Amino acid sequence: MCELLLNKVKNTLNAALHNSKFDANQINKVLHVGGGSRMPMIKQLLRNMFPEAEHCIEEHPDEVVAIGAAYYAYSLPSDSKSDFRRQTETHIDEGPLLKRRK
Repeated sequence: MCELLLNKVKNTLNAALHNSKFDANQINKVLHVGGGSRMPMIKQLLRNMFPEAEHCIEEHPDEVVAIGAAYYAYSLPSDSKSDFRRQTETHIDEGPLLKRRK
């Protein structure tokens, strides 16, 4: 049932490797994030494609996506003169990103 999904994921990964001019054996860390990373077949696909890499798997992969989006949004340039972000420098807890499970 999920063969088309797996092929799309594999093709996307192969295209990303090709575009970056990296080989799969040059990747040393793979972050399993997002809802799809909960699927055992996706986990296995990633392990097969990147056998030498450390695989970082979170209990809550959707939260990692949200934290990454927050970091990205924070890094975007601001149009306002007061630049609210600089006035309210806050520390974002990196704990969830640093946990590792194999």
